[in-house]
Amino acid sequence: MQTCACGRLALPTVEQHDRYIHEPKSITTPKYDASGKEIAYFLGPRTSCTIPVPTCKQQCIKALPDCSHQCGLSCHTGPCPPCTELIERTCRCGATKVMIKCGEVIETGEGNEAGDVLCDRACIALRTCGRHQCNRICCPLASLAAAQKGKGKKRAGLLDELSTEEGGLHECDLPCGKMLSCGNHRCERKDHRSACGVCLQSVYEDVSGFFIGYRCVLA
Repeated sequence: MQTCACGRLALPTVEQHDRYIHEPKSITTPKYDASGKEIAYFLGPRTSCTIPVPTCKQQCIKALPDCSHQCGLSCHTGPCPPCTELIERTCRCGATKVMIKCGEVIETGEGNEAGDVLCDRACIALRTCGRHQCNRICCPLASLAAAQKGKGKKRAGLLDELSTEEGGLHECDLPCGKMLSCGNHRCERKDHRSACGVCLQSVYEDVSGFFIGYRCVLA
């Protein structure tokens, strides 16, 4: 049995529709087709693939492909539009809750991990260097700020754990700049909590017209 565009109602056969047109009072049965769908006698049958699929004007109950919600539009042909169901989402850093259309979250997810909702709060947690703030907008690790305000072994343990994170969200991208033990050069690594290490710069000395190069620490 054919159905309307949304699939809610079954279309009548040619015979059933003719009886409905000419003898509407006699059409009382059958009310449902073999699949259990109610027969829409007021809709014409489709006798050819060139005849447009009729619409019943009721709510489209198709399940949307990207979520568990129903379409919600009036019965229509063609694909269903993005979901308009309002859902509550927590922003990426966890500080703000907003109501947003389900379809907007799915569209955002195509260019953003998991369709994250972003607030405008800057992260005040320290980077792995232990000196500079993150300042990333709506940072997933913003909750570390409260833990970093602690004292003693708990705070030290957290900073030690973060300092081992390489390439993470809180890796510091600012230069260290501390003076090295040679007293001539500054550390050029990304800012860090561990020791800077020995100077690897090369220095050159003119000896009898020849330039001899050696490491700064050996000078």
